[in-house]
Amino acid sequence: MNTINQRHAHACQWAREAGALALDYFRQRDALTIDSKGVQDWVSEADRNVESLIRSRLAETYPDDGILGEEEGWQEGSSQGYWVIDPIDGTTNFLRGLPDWGVVIAYVEGGEVQIGVIYVPMTEQLYQAVRGQGAFCNDQPLRLGQEPIELSSVLIYMGFGRRTALPDYLARIDYLYQCQMDQRRLGSAALCLARTAEGLVDGFFEAQINPWDVLAGLLIVEEAGGWHNYLGQPATTGTMRVLACAAPLQEALTPLLHIGQPL
Repeated sequence: MNTINQRHAHACQWAREAGALALDYFRQRDALTIDSKGVQDWVSEADRNVESLIRSRLAETYPDDGILGEEEGWQEGSSQGYWVIDPIDGTTNFLRGLPDWGVVIAYVEGGEVQIGVIYVPMTEQLYQAVRGQGAFCNDQPLRLGQEPIELSSVLIYMGFGRRTALPDYLARIDYLYQCQMDQRRLGSAALCLARTAEGLVDGFFEAQINPWDVLAGLLIVEEAGGWHNYLGQPATTGTMRVLACAAPLQEALTPLLHIGQPL
């Protein structure tokens, strides 16, 4: 087993373990200590403790690797690779008792995401990919079709946060409306990407989003045969504008990247 596949096996194991811990907190969420990081941006002791669990496993197994986590930030490593963690992507959903949240782990090396894992405890779905080895949900391969898609049948997820100007968001909604495409908002970018790779929706767009929300899912979409705009910039450089979709929709959805103010 090579080092990437070893890391992949561990990432899947840790995502399930972290998901079990998060699910315990979910069932007792009324007792959680919750803090605000900003307007409509919440963090709980569950987020912090789940990330701490993953970091402890990494420290035991790959002590030389760097780590970027949503709650504890950047930890420099001496190796060529680093891990990117979102302990609970979809915290608002989690705190409100909604099922759409998950544990997200990515591994980056050589300027590219090499491993992507998204675990959804509520449905026991493990979405995962290793670069060049395909994408899977549990043991089932994910493979998107390459045939043309009628725009009037398209459904995509649109993320929106308060860092994005409302007129820019509405302009994108208007573009989709004029093209006869439909959209939804879920509240978990990782699950939006997982469902794109699964073919349940046709794409996902968000104008400003953090790397820990999307790196794992972008690799899963890519390995399922989809397209995305991520060019491999370092995960520590701030927010990104992300578009991922079934490959035949690249031309129709690319204008979403250019509407509104630049990052």
